[in-house]
Amino acid sequence: MDQLSQPEKQVANMKIIKTVILGCLSVLISATCAQAQVDIFLDFNADWVTNLNESTNAAGVADFDATERLQIQTIIEDTFTTAFAPFLLNFSTTEPGGIRERVNFGANTDGGGFGSAPLDFRNRFQNLTQNVFAANFGGFIESNEPRSQQIQEIATSLAGTGVHELGHSLGLRHHAAYGTPGITPSNYNNTQGLQNAHYLATGSTGLNEIERESTRTFSTWSNVLLEAALGVTANPLELQTESGDAGDGIAGAQVLNQTFLDISGQTAGLVNGNLDAITDVDVYAFEATAAGTITAELWSDDLFTGGTQFDSVLRLLDSDGLTLGFSDDVLYNGDTFAGITTRESDSFLLNIALPSAGTYFLEVSSFSNLELGEYELIFGHNAIAAVPEPGGIVLLGIASALTLIRRKRA
Repeated sequence: MDQLSQPEKQVANMKIIKTVILGCLSVLISATCAQAQVDIFLDFNADWVTNLNESTNAAGVADFDATERLQIQTIIEDTFTTAFAPFLLNFSTTEPGGIRERVNFGANTDGGGFGSAPLDFRNRFQNLTQNVFAANFGGFIESNEPRSQQIQEIATSLAGTGVHELGHSLGLRHHAAYGTPGITPSNYNNTQGLQNAHYLATGSTGLNEIERESTRTFSTWSNVLLEAALGVTANPLELQTESGDAGDGIAGAQVLNQTFLDISGQTAGLVNGNLDAITDVDVYAFEATAAGTITAELWSDDLFTGGTQFDSVLRLLDSDGLTLGFSDDVLYNGDTFAGITTRESDSFLLNIALPSAGTYFLEVSSFSNLELGEYELIFGHNAIAAVPEPGGIVLLGIASALTLIRRKRA
């Protein structure tokens, strides 16, 4: 995929160059931007009808007829379109053929879950299927409610689960729901349910029936992860590679490029590294041009594709080598983050403060120093000072190009 970016600029006389990608600025340049997109098959098959009838039977109400099912399907389609509006996803209720993701609303299960999906960081794999178990949604139908309300609530619940499961196959884990600006170390012990406004929320995050029956959004961190997924944006976040050995301390740290992501509004970086010796530690440097907060997530090698997972440790260090943030396992339970229950053995630093402009470091290591392997580390922060606006006709050109892009995405 072609990647078009503005010329690299020195920001506030800092040492690290920030590459700003403003999408396909075809108004300003003659080159054409390649925009491969991801096809999504929303599969409402015969089993969908059977399973939906199981939900109505469980709720003690009449089965939805063909007209009512069409209303439910339309609400689901509209929810997907709205949820992924900024991204290059093409939804279809007929089999598009070729490479596509398939959200199967007619999936069968003997369990009590609402859905399942394979995890795929950065959308590297093809033709995956995400399942929605419509037979288990009887609890979202109240027999005493008007039929229109029954339709709206079960449709919204089904749609939310479908978006959630598709999110898994585009690189989102449940803890991404906590990646919203209102959750910081100061309120880790009581997030007040802020995570449950987002699509990756689930039972372990405290999501309740009313919240499942309500329209949700993607968190800021979910948007960062989606902007790194292949085919989901015109210019996905650039994957860098560890140069030899990234260094065992801040003195030998590998400097990472950073890119401004216009959907999440975060400045981000992504690197593929390898812990290849028992005592290996990898340290990466990045620049902040203002105070702010940073979120970073580590994905162990082939974690969800049958490979070997290692128990990672992630630290945020300042220029003096002092630890500003530490993560071994991802811990959360309802409105408590960074405590109580282990959910993932990968590491996740959430909205850690960067107290001032300066150089900071992310250190990757293994918990036991015995588990080795490859990993991908992604980070995003809002610690960037305002860049002076260009003047005259250039400013007007950029503004026009961005307006065109936003209208096209809408």
